[in-house]
Amino acid sequence: MKILHTSDWHLGDKLGARRLERRPHLKNGLNQIARYLEEYKVDVMIISGDVFSDQLLMEARRDAIGDIHEAFQAFVQAGGTIIAISGNHDSEPFFDLLYDATELVSGGKSFRPDADPGGKLYALAFPKVLRLSDRLGREVVQFLVMPFPNKRRYLRGESGIQTIEQQNMRVMEQFSGAFKHLINEEIDKSKACVMVSHLFINGVELPHTRFHLTEAQEMIFSRQELPTSWAYIACGHIHRPQAIFNNAEHIRYAGSIERLDLGESADDKSVTLVEIRDGQRVDQPKLLPLKAAPLYRVEISDLEQIPHLREIYPDADKALVKYFLHWDKSKGYNLAEIRREIERAFPEWYDHEMVNLNPSGQPITTGPRQISNIRETVEMFLESQIPENDLCREKLLERAKILLTQEGY
Repeated sequence: MKILHTSDWHLGDKLGARRLERRPHLKNGLNQIARYLEEYKVDVMIISGDVFSDQLLMEARRDAIGDIHEAFQAFVQAGGTIIAISGNHDSEPFFDLLYDATELVSGGKSFRPDADPGGKLYALAFPKVLRLSDRLGREVVQFLVMPFPNKRRYLRGESGIQTIEQQNMRVMEQFSGAFKHLINEEIDKSKACVMVSHLFINGVELPHTRFHLTEAQEMIFSRQELPTSWAYIACGHIHRPQAIFNNAEHIRYAGSIERLDLGESADDKSVTLVEIRDGQRVDQPKLLPLKAAPLYRVEISDLEQIPHLREIYPDADKALVKYFLHWDKSKGYNLAEIRREIERAFPEWYDHEMVNLNPSGQPITTGPRQISNIRETVEMFLESQIPENDLCREKLLERAKILLTQEGY
């Protein structure tokens, strides 16, 4: 059996204060994955959570499902199976709806009597063990599926919980209990096993990104509970591809398929290919590269460099750019024209910040100022008040910019 592991698609995502649509870039990622499925004759594709962006409207959900259908219809029709689990950004009720709908309209294909049907989508927001075969019926692999531990599923009927810490602790107790029950009661330890989950595992460094757990979602799974002897462990949530343990490449985060914010600008994106034969993993997992859109932080401190931006950045037409313009308000520049010139150079710019300099050339960060530009004043105030090492800084600044844009500033 050949398995392809991918994760954190965030279909429907928008970037920055400009709310730049990521659909073309994400569709490009899906199409690259579809080509790998065909090239390597993959049997099962795992999507380990955060398939969709959070708070999607119904029209955007329809578009996202349409993009999945377009990219992977041929794979499923040829007998390929997709396991997609819910992550912390996914809607559990929507996943439950997808599961019920696909069970109703698609019975899949039976490759072996001792395996679940293949050639279909399994959209799962609840723990489950699947037994799937390759398309020729030669190999059966067990998949222990553990979606993101959501309080909606694990705290039904619970009372007496007073704090978020108590809530998270209780959720993880229930999650670990379900995990151990499935291992002890439903897993055949003599056969190949793969774990699929969307978790923050202790000891793994969480990169600086806007895609992080809120306080109410800070459930941390103990790495000591991972079944490290299994054929493969497919995790989602961390966007940077990486092994969770040193010298254990079969226990890993696949990472996101696109650079989704500045925290990922230097990341090389990929998906992971695993082969299991006669109950054993064949060699080390193989990373298959994805070509992601270039994403830049551009500092402009010399206005004379603006006419040469397209020379400095040869991929300016397609680059996703957040630019920081350092300017001296006392010199009477036409700021609107300067910005238009920058944005002509970078048509895919998604955000900007203005750094007003005093005559000495230093940023103005302290002291009273007149409120002549509400947007600039609010942004500069927030930037001065939120510490650089605050994990919520980027998300708070982004939310403020979205609100200011909506209010017409």
